[in-house]
Amino acid sequence: MRPLVDHPGVLQSGMKNALDTLLSEHERITGERIVLALFRSTAGADPAQKATELFNAWQLNSSLTRGNSVLLVFFWKEREAHIEIGYGMEAVLPEKEAERIISEFLIRDLDSSGPNRALGLTVFELLRTLESPLVKSGEAERALRSAGFQGPWAPAPRQPLWLWILGFAASGGLLLFTLYWLTSAEVHFSRYGNFRLRPWELGNWKKPLIRLGILRSKSPRPEHLGTGGGTHGNW
Repeated sequence: MRPLVDHPGVLQSGMKNALDTLLSEHERITGERIVLALFRSTAGADPAQKATELFNAWQLNSSLTRGNSVLLVFFWKEREAHIEIGYGMEAVLPEKEAERIISEFLIRDLDSSGPNRALGLTVFELLRTLESPLVKSGEAERALRSAGFQGPWAPAPRQPLWLWILGFAASGGLLLFTLYWLTSAEVHFSRYGNFRLRPWELGNWKKPLIRLGILRSKSPRPEHLGTGGGTHGNW
């Protein structure tokens, strides 16, 4: 079987060919088989269980490969991935390292850069972790660059926590001010009856700003208020 299976067709042809060639060449040189399998969806199955079933069905942990196999399964719709590791590769690719590659390289870069860079970067990191001769010689980098890979050989940086907090606070403040502005109407009692003066009527949009001390009160008296009106208050 080919080392790259792209059922949803998310990879561009150049990147797909480059990855397929790199994985095939790595297996030829080292005897280590790396398979990248992309699927549209889990179809309701558990990603880890699905990866194990494929690993066994494709005999990647058999005596033919001496357990020197790695299977990376990615489900496009759910944005979930799992790496299955053969018994012959557990020493050089521990489970925690595989999880780190998925979370820091595949998922994080996928959100910021798209599938071509994310999957190219993930395969490159796998080859680097396995100390592939293709990485040491620079062949892997040249092949991926020729296929359109751009940017550094590192995952997208995380957004600082303070930036998320600042954005959340700003959004919350804007929402609260908008609600306050929309609800800060006055009830007036006049010879025409009781009515509510909305913030956007006759300059009353300034009222929240006046209450907050940002503007000074210069609101004109509405012409339709009769002299019989005596009181007004917040509604």
